[in-house]
Amino acid sequence: MATHGKTGWSVMGTGTIATEQMVAGIRAQGHTPLWVVSRRKLDAAHFAQDLDIPQRTTNLSNALGDPDVEFIYVSARIGRRGHYIAAAAQAGK
Repeated sequence: MATHGKTGWSVMGTGTIATEQMVAGIRAQGHTPLWVVSRRKLDAAHFAQDLDIPQRTTNLSNALGDPDVEFIYVSARIGRRGHYIAAAAQAGK
């Protein structure tokens, strides 16, 4: 169980659906988006700032290694989705 009292999430990628719908949907369920992961540092920073997500990174291991992250939403380009899904599954997310 997450130590902050809510189910924690990491958003992998900064796509339109994540921006416009998923982060709000995560919050609507009483859960907390904790991380955004992007290949581009500036994209991660803007996404995190715009959507009030406390952590951002270009290093997937940072988010997957956080014990407060229980779930992952993959919003990456098709070519990157397999990478994120496999890494999340291996981390038990």
